[in-house]
Amino acid sequence: MSATDHHLARAGRDRRFVWLVAAAGVYALFSVVWIGTHPGQDRFTVAFDNVSQTLAPLAAAFACLLAARSRRTAARRAWALIGLSALSWGLGQADWTFREVVLGQSPASLFPSWPDVGYVTAIPLAIAGLISLPAFYFFNLMAGSRLTFVQTAALVLTATTVAGILSVSLAPVSVFFWISA
Repeated sequence: MSATDHHLARAGRDRRFVWLVAAAGVYALFSVVWIGTHPGQDRFTVAFDNVSQTLAPLAAAFACLLAARSRRTAARRAWALIGLSALSWGLGQADWTFREVVLGQSPASLFPSWPDVGYVTAIPLAIAGLISLPAFYFFNLMAGSRLTFVQTAALVLTATTVAGILSVSLAPVSVFFWISA
């Protein structure tokens, strides 16, 4: 493959990626607007919310595992672990969605249950994935390495997601100590 062919193929992949990101952004905005304007527990909103919360980590898992498969660098292991973390979370949410939407179980009866295995397994996998990122990656970024906007955004979004997951997972512990004090 010549350099021109390689450049054209990469431009096509970049264009598809931009369209996928735009579609995901529109869907996320629609989800926020829908759930914000339809508060309550009507059956469709609960189903829409649960399906959205299932599709997002499964799509992230697909993208991360695809990135891990296509890389031949030190970041391959990191993408694989982050992808497995998202897959674990997505499968836990899929089970939760099935139990709540299809079987009609109340959320109060779903703790503890099998979906929690997916949620709890996702956290150490995400931490291991972030630790597995190539050494001094952040310092390379600060020193002016030539990363694309998409790579920088992926790094920031991953860090934000892990921080959010850790915050939510530690909330029951803090509530327990708050109640027992």
